[in-house]
Amino acid sequence: MPCTLPPKGRWACRPSILREPGIALHHFLSHAVSAIPAIATSDSPWALIRGAALVSRRGRALHGQYPTVAAQLTGRGFSNLVRWQRGVDTQLFHPRAKGFLELPRPIAAYVGRLAIEKNIDAFLRMPWAGSKLVIGDGPERTRLEAQYPAARFAGFRFGDDLAAHLAASDIMVFPSLTDTFGLVNLEAMACGVPVAAYPVTGPIDVIEDGVTGALDNDLARAATRALLVDPAACRKRALRAGWDACAREFESNLAECRPHALSYRSRRRALVDSLVI
Repeated sequence: MPCTLPPKGRWACRPSILREPGIALHHFLSHAVSAIPAIATSDSPWALIRGAALVSRRGRALHGQYPTVAAQLTGRGFSNLVRWQRGVDTQLFHPRAKGFLELPRPIAAYVGRLAIEKNIDAFLRMPWAGSKLVIGDGPERTRLEAQYPAARFAGFRFGDDLAAHLAASDIMVFPSLTDTFGLVNLEAMACGVPVAAYPVTGPIDVIEDGVTGALDNDLARAATRALLVDPAACRKRALRAGWDACAREFESNLAECRPHALSYRSRRRALVDSLVI
């Protein structure tokens, strides 16, 4: 469920609270931040992530990926926020020859899991004069292939093969309404491929409208506008988010550990609170 904390995150938080309550705690709240308000109108689902709020109060820092997510967290009572941007492998994802794909141009690609929450139907339904390429696999693939036979389904791709497929596309379309980031947006930009998306949380913090892609409530219009974007500007933006920059930002957020800042009673109370999620 998108409104639960990853098990690895929960278990990572507990020993830090118990043994090293002053440690810099770096935790992502990704899907929950944007998906929960769309699932329920009340505040009750946020009780499911109060364990992370506890970490936010006791630790030095809680990582927020980008301004929109940070603003949502602040509005929900989270504090000690610092930024840690996502990183992209700019050596693997780079501009390549377009001839790798022998499909009618322009080619609009979707890259990601084929699941209902990704809103792939919006991409496959939109008017498009060229080819639509779907890269990825998932539980929705059988239905989508049957419903949209004109689209080319490439299946799961990995590593250099994935990068070659993405770089050979003319634009990438990111139709999701619930992702808080979408790393594939940066991967496309690193390949010099502009991105078309809705102006929602995630894309609005990654895509600069008219510079690295296009944001529009009409996805087909966004895709058409994205064709006019300079690929070199996309690559330049992605280079600012390479793994080296990501690592340097993480390192700058680290703080000295203070193992015994809380009493034993306080540490036990913290453990009990963190278990009740």
